[in-house]
Amino acid sequence: MGVVDIIMTIVNVIITAVSLWGAHNSLKYYNKSKALSAHTNVNKALVEIEKMLNKLPEALTATNKNRQNSRGMNLVKIICNIGNDLHGSYNEIRSCTPIEFSADLFELEKQDEFELLKYINSYISGEVLKDNKLNSTEYALCQKRLMAMQEFLKTKLDEVGEKLK
Repeated sequence: MGVVDIIMTIVNVIITAVSLWGAHNSLKYYNKSKALSAHTNVNKALVEIEKMLNKLPEALTATNKNRQNSRGMNLVKIICNIGNDLHGSYNEIRSCTPIEFSADLFELEKQDEFELLKYINSYISGEVLKDNKLNSTEYALCQKRLMAMQEFLKTKLDEVGEKLK
């Protein structure tokens, strides 16, 4: 072997070591970026659930007897608008929830023979109203589902936050 071959072999070993180090750093950056993206998306989903929890009491207010006697009030239209807002937030939750927890999250919405999406759609169609009143049992189940989803996302947010450290 000549001196040139030995020098070329040493240079190739050094280049390989530098390439491996760069690949390691790239993988570390990718994993951190992925965790940061998941953290942001879970945070967005939590904000949307909070919006939904804040929107639900508006339906109760709208069905209040004193409010219904207000001139020019269209209860079905108000409930439909609330339903559209709830549906928009629901869709946003669906779109921004990371794949790795979406199956578990959306299992929470279908417990005890209650389907959250079906309930939200009943707001849009006006079927949720029976004699200008809301069914308190379904309303409470809806809140319970949303709070369970919120707790689930908070735990996942903490888990993802740990990955970022």
